[in-house]
Amino acid sequence: MSKYRSVTEALESSVAHLVIDYFRDPDGNERFDWKVEGKLPSLTTVGALTRVQFELTTRVSDECELVQLILIWNGTSYSWFVHPSIPRDTLVGMMEKVKIQILGSLMVNDAKKARPGVLGLDGRPFRG
Repeated sequence: MSKYRSVTEALESSVAHLVIDYFRDPDGNERFDWKVEGKLPSLTTVGALTRVQFELTTRVSDECELVQLILIWNGTSYSWFVHPSIPRDTLVGMMEKVKIQILGSLMVNDAKKARPGVLGLDGRPFRG
């Protein structure tokens, strides 16, 4: 369980967090948006999302007043809150998408670091 009594209390403390918003469009289709506020450790966030996916099926979560799933990072661990109206299976699928996007971003950054700068005509790094 969370060390915070409510999402509002946690967010008022200006901690870093990840938010997954849930809503239905005018046609009744389920939609999600997600964002990160503050700095979160990427691999720890992916691990926390995996843990929350499991915990969504095995325990009652701390309730969120907003129609969202919120993961709150306190500097050493995550707490999470979810609104009870969000369909669990759909939410787990969206969380998987968020994990893929975070990992994809990490892989792109790693590839940029590994890539040499400008290449010469012979294909070797140019040292001008």
